[in-house]
Amino acid sequence: MKLYVFALAAITFLITIIHSQAILAKEPVGVIIAIQGKVFVKNTKRWERATKGTQIFENSFVRTSKKSRAAISFKDGSRLIIGDSSIVSIEKFLIKKGKRKIDIFMFKGKIRNIISPFKGISNIQVKTQGAIAGVRGTEFVMYHKPPVNIIYILRGKVKASTPKYPQEVTLNKGEITENTQGRRMITPDKVPDSIKEAIELLVKSTDAKIPPQWVKSEKLPLILARWNINYGHYLIDKHKFLDAAEVFQIAHDLTQDPEIRAESLVNKGTVYDKFLKDYPKAAFEYRKVLVYYPETRFAEIALFQLGILYWETENYQEAKKIFKRYLIFYPHGKHRESVESLLKRIR
Repeated sequence: MKLYVFALAAITFLITIIHSQAILAKEPVGVIIAIQGKVFVKNTKRWERATKGTQIFENSFVRTSKKSRAAISFKDGSRLIIGDSSIVSIEKFLIKKGKRKIDIFMFKGKIRNIISPFKGISNIQVKTQGAIAGVRGTEFVMYHKPPVNIIYILRGKVKASTPKYPQEVTLNKGEITENTQGRRMITPDKVPDSIKEAIELLVKSTDAKIPPQWVKSEKLPLILARWNINYGHYLIDKHKFLDAAEVFQIAHDLTQDPEIRAESLVNKGTVYDKFLKDYPKAAFEYRKVLVYYPETRFAEIALFQLGILYWETENYQEAKKIFKRYLIFYPHGKHRESVESLLKRIR
């Protein structure tokens, strides 16, 4: 047994050495041209502190700390700017016989990709666990806070999809799309005024030349979550109910703030309840608020709306249970008179 363990360790060590030598034997595909704060690169087995001039290879990993960022210039003239608290890897970089193939994987964080023109066939993809951005000559910003993905186009065009929903959506200059939990990308839309400040913050945090606003940058998930709640109501007004439901879920997944999470789920439940008439899904969202966020102010709203849902679908016994529960938890609640009136009618 000891011999087996020793042999296995030796084989693992040899594989690591061979892999490290293979990486080092390759030509670099890029170099770090600007750096701020603490940035680390893993070209072999270990993470090492990066400096201006650090070479990047195919299969390299780059990690930035808080209040840090780095800019990489690739040999085709393209640039990748990595924002704070990010991890990316260069999975593929191949230019040969009029063809260009670049694959970048983003584990988390913020990036800005500036793709150089190319005479030939170009296939460039930026991937996360739940999104794929197919890129041509363009400039775009991508934000990935697992499981949420947000893509914003500064110029050019990007086709975005997800592994589970391969149907692509096309984004043009000034448009944004997003998704969560690997679900479909919502319909691209022009950035409304209500999010311009957040998008500007995202763009600045991925620009190597602009002084960053680190305090605001760290609050970006909360800012984007609040915006998504407003954006969801905007989509309801536009009768884009499925997109609105997705956007409310995105707001929920962007932050750990219990009030925002509860508000997002109540709104999502309302979309299913009042507009899509999918009552089981609506009840599920309302009940999640009651289970996970019972101390928030939206728990009262969720409980009342759940009771009304059962009342309107003529499930009077469930409605009665929910209304009685409402009076126990909220004896002076704002819906008390309505609940008492409905209970009298059930009896």
